Amino acid sequence: MEVDTRFGTLEIDPDTLIEFPRGLPGLEGLDRFKLLHEEGHPTLFWLQSVDDPAVQLTVADPERFRVRYQIALSDEEAALLGLERPEDVQILVALYRSGEDTEAGPVRANFLGPILINPGTRTGYQKLLNKVEGYVNIQAA
Repeated sequence: MEVDTRFGTLEIDPDTLIEFPRGLPGLEGLDRFKLLHEEGHPTLFWLQSVDDPAVQLTVADPERFRVRYQIALSDEEAALLGLERPEDVQILVALYRSGEDTEAGPVRANFLGPILINPGTRTGYQKLLNKVEGYVNIQAA
């Protein structure tokens, strides 16, 4: 399948897509994404929608900001991701610019909505949190 991305039109293998069975809050109806990064710069990633190529989220590993999560997942959430072990999950946070000048404004991260991805099952889920505390590891409930 061909998808228009920030890197031009790319041929995407459907077997490499990440499926968000519950979608992403605010992006209802978009549940298939491809994780991309600029060649030679694997510190920032783009979660590119293949359902609507105009939609992409800039994401990063939260440890880049010295943030580590301890997230209790319900049995339903762990099953949704197909998690067998807590270390099987990859955590990303969405980045955005705020203010009037979004080109030059400060970059912020959504630490209250980490995006959890199981690379083995290629399944994702955005966990909405009430608060973030400390520097700890993720754990399944």
